[in-house]
Amino acid sequence: MLKQTYLLQDDSALKDKIFQKTKLRLSSAALPAKIIDAIVSMGFVLENPDYYISYPYLFKDAFAVDDETLDLLSVAGFLYYRSTMAIDGVFDNKNSDGSFDQYIIANICQEQTIAILSRILGGNKVFWQSWTRRKLEYIKAYQIDFNPNNEIKTFDEFLQLADLKSAIGKISLDALNILSTPKTDRIVYQNLLDSHRYFYGAFQILDDLYDFEEDTISGQANVARTILFREYPNSIKYPLKEQKECIYTKGIADLLYDKALGFIDKSLVGIEKYNVPRWKSEIQSLHNTIVIHRSNVFGYLFHSKKKQINDYDKKEFTSQKDSIQSAKLYLERSFVNDNGWKDYLNGAGVSDVWVSYFVRFFYHEAFPDDRILENGDPHLSLKSESGKRPLLGYNKYWIPDADTTSFYILSRYIHDGVIENEVLEEWLGYQNRDGGFRTYNNDEQLYASLNDKSASDVSGWLSSHFCVSAVAFYAMCRLNLEIERKSALRGYLLNSITNGYYQSYWWCSPVYGLSFIVLSCSVENDKPLLEYSVDLIKDEFQKNPDLKENSFFSGLVLYALSKTPKKAKMAKDLCIMLKEQLINSQKKNGSWGPNLSLRIPSPSIINTTEVNNWSTGTIGTNIILEDFNCLFSTAVSMAALESTI
Repeated sequence: MLKQTYLLQDDSALKDKIFQKTKLRLSSAALPAKIIDAIVSMGFVLENPDYYISYPYLFKDAFAVDDETLDLLSVAGFLYYRSTMAIDGVFDNKNSDGSFDQYIIANICQEQTIAILSRILGGNKVFWQSWTRRKLEYIKAYQIDFNPNNEIKTFDEFLQLADLKSAIGKISLDALNILSTPKTDRIVYQNLLDSHRYFYGAFQILDDLYDFEEDTISGQANVARTILFREYPNSIKYPLKEQKECIYTKGIADLLYDKALGFIDKSLVGIEKYNVPRWKSEIQSLHNTIVIHRSNVFGYLFHSKKKQINDYDKKEFTSQKDSIQSAKLYLERSFVNDNGWKDYLNGAGVSDVWVSYFVRFFYHEAFPDDRILENGDPHLSLKSESGKRPLLGYNKYWIPDADTTSFYILSRYIHDGVIENEVLEEWLGYQNRDGGFRTYNNDEQLYASLNDKSASDVSGWLSSHFCVSAVAFYAMCRLNLEIERKSALRGYLLNSITNGYYQSYWWCSPVYGLSFIVLSCSVENDKPLLEYSVDLIKDEFQKNPDLKENSFFSGLVLYALSKTPKKAKMAKDLCIMLKEQLINSQKKNGSWGPNLSLRIPSPSIINTTEVNNWSTGTIGTNIILEDFNCLFSTAVSMAALESTI
């Protein structure tokens, strides 16, 4: 994550205004409607970064320029960008008729651009000198880009090329700096140019990864291909598809994503205090896009690999101890050195931080004296972008959440006897006024991480969640916290149960949250909560007999009931059934699962009963996910069998 989160700006109204003014400008020039439609087509806008429609507004507040002038500069900037893309189309298009159309568009757009700039800046010598310089920069970029003899050998050279290719955008900064009245400090202008350079360095890396095949076919410079051929010379003989696979499997993409994120960090150096919210919004958006691309790509690769090698055939074990030992070995084999455990795949990638602390907690509940890594912390070696302990979230790139923090606290405090005060304070900050715990704590961080400028409602993910609150209450009980917040949390849980609002927000069955309440009551003698929860769990299995087939929910319930011997007798038949089901459903490799247990509601959904259709998948919201690596199901099932031996 960036050191500071910047709110994404939805400038759709501004862009629509500039779009309409561009149409009016072209209409006033008495151009044919067909030409106008071709220039300001929505197809072109959708295929290119939309900020080019109103580029000068990205830096508006750093310069003293009136809105009318900004509108004219924006129209000129859009037309010049359109002309440049049309010229590119002339070189790329092998169809002579199509090339001629692009030539006409380029010519008209350039004429209109110069006419508008002449009206605004007149004969300002400084501006027209910079105009010529930027045009030459773009030409130089084109020459380097398509000259096979001009190999980019260093990242400094790559950054220079990216800067040359972004020359069109720098014209806006040049014009704003000249037109600003009173004059803006030149250091502001220079710092924004530096920020612009690093931004486009990151942008170009992402573009090169995305366009690897297209660039290779056209002979265009591509940093990913350069590194691939340099590090693996024989790969030049590989088929194009295999070359692209090597980019991701040989660590080249990971290196480039790291470099891109480094450029993003540098793009903010020197401008943190400047009031340029739209520009910072674009930096935040690009940062998010890089993180999402990286998480999705490597999440998909890990997911595909595990799905191919996992053995889901059932096996009969000779004893319960044999079953437990086999599960233990599966979890230990699944531990990825320096990366902890990994499971679940969604739009944020594969989870590592959340899953590692969840699994570690249940692993050490079953085997309290075992240590998988030195000091028992699976993430002492898993570093975040800053090199420090990763944020306590879904994975090391995602924003913090209450549930991951709860399992971190359970894992660290219960088994290591330590917990940082700062973590405890942050965790308590997730509590809402109604006493419950929300999953996320910061709406600006959430909007930024979703990377959707049109997102306008995240109230669902900021509301109190029964399942998250139940885990938090269990952590408070295990920590023996006697604070007012704990009483408020208990009140929220009891009120939710008695009023029938005990659905698990993030899980497909209410038995998830109810199980953690039962576990809480195993620590503290809370008869009302215990009786309500056990009765509701029994009801759920009676209403839904197929629920026992889900080893994650079965294992969690059996583990919870096993910790309350007196009450477990009242659910004796259920415990016997669940234990038998777990022993009979274990796989040859020692795992249980995968199970469809986790779900992701839309951020605006407060009550999950509002969702009419849940689909199975990995992308988007209102979806149900499986623990494809079987870690969640195996961890709770192993702990359940160990506690009932």
